[in-house]
Amino acid sequence: MAVAGLDDAHAAHAVFAHFGMSYRRPLVLIRAMMAEIARASQQIVKVAPCCCLRMTPDEATLLKTVEQAADQPRRAHTLLGDLMGTADCLGVLTTAQAVGQAFADLGKPLALFASTAGDV
Repeated sequence: MAVAGLDDAHAAHAVFAHFGMSYRRPLVLIRAMMAEIARASQQIVKVAPCCCLRMTPDEATLLKTVEQAADQPRRAHTLLGDLMGTADCLGVLTTAQAVGQAFADLGKPLALFASTAGDV
């Protein structure tokens, strides 16, 4: 979605493949979060192309904030502010919290960094 836009069919298919028939809520929330990042960011958030097997440090930070947004909102807000170069990131924080909650509600919580110690 970051590269091809909010209506990216490949991204929508990936969410559908992951969540099945319950795909709509996470997809809408991810789209809202991406739109909010584009609106609020004062610097470029670097993303890798979808064919790349690795993620950029910016993508890792974004995933970390989605993971931490509900339990550690101040930490997530600080990470987002640093990532986007702005203190005005409450909209992104709230959508990140909603995305994380949607994943958890559907039985697939985002816990990519639980097994690796250390901050992004």
